[in-house]
Amino acid sequence: MKIVTPASKLCEDAQDSRRICEASTSLELRPELAIPPRKWQEFSHCHFSDPLFDINLKWDLDAKARLEQLLKRNSGTPATLSFHLARDCEGIQTDRDGRYVPSGRFLPRDEMFSNISDNVEWLTNRFGSQILIENNNFYKTGAYDLVTNPEFISEAIVGSGVGFLFDFAHAAVSAHNLGMSFRQYVDALPLDRVKQIHVSSPTLGKDGMLDSHELPGLDLVNEALVLVGGKTGEAPAITVEYYKNVDILVSFLQLLSREGRVSK
Repeated sequence: MKIVTPASKLCEDAQDSRRICEASTSLELRPELAIPPRKWQEFSHCHFSDPLFDINLKWDLDAKARLEQLLKRNSGTPATLSFHLARDCEGIQTDRDGRYVPSGRFLPRDEMFSNISDNVEWLTNRFGSQILIENNNFYKTGAYDLVTNPEFISEAIVGSGVGFLFDFAHAAVSAHNLGMSFRQYVDALPLDRVKQIHVSSPTLGKDGMLDSHELPGLDLVNEALVLVGGKTGEAPAITVEYYKNVDILVSFLQLLSREGRVSK
């Protein structure tokens, strides 16, 4: 099983970072965190969370220069780069819970597709890396209506010829908050293009389901593997998005390495 773990704040301490590396196949670089790379770390994937780099926005020269600077600062370009399909508007305003709220101009559907195509073409020509697009959560703020629509996600990924970074928790949050069954939601996603899976456990709040990055159970991880493996015919890389305790994370990664499976 290929386990690709985020280089999160849990990697700030060198000893903790080594333990996480030893329990993982490789790491997923998070360049915005500015955690210095260490010689024993292997990065197979770089994930951009900065809203400046949302894949459906028009990237100007400054954004492209910033992206290149981040990769150079972190000792080169990993084999895979991934980006969010995050919001419907150009603005970056959030509410007190960190959810996007409408701000700036709303982007028309066709303009988003054009931006995605242009960004993917530039990335491919510039870096030669595999490009993945990640699905986001749907929240009832008015900023997520189009980008979390599963048909839109599918068209964006298939139309631009890239791979899919399937965030299992984001799909669960979106389905619940949209009033759909989970299966109805994911069946409309391009699961045959999944190259990597993000897994964590969401929680229920007063306004719906929340993407709270709690530790997933082994059954949840295996559910994700079975769901995707049935479409791809192989097991994609698994990324556990849990950031609260090094000991708990390392123990779970070791358990996953020993007992994770792709069929029941």
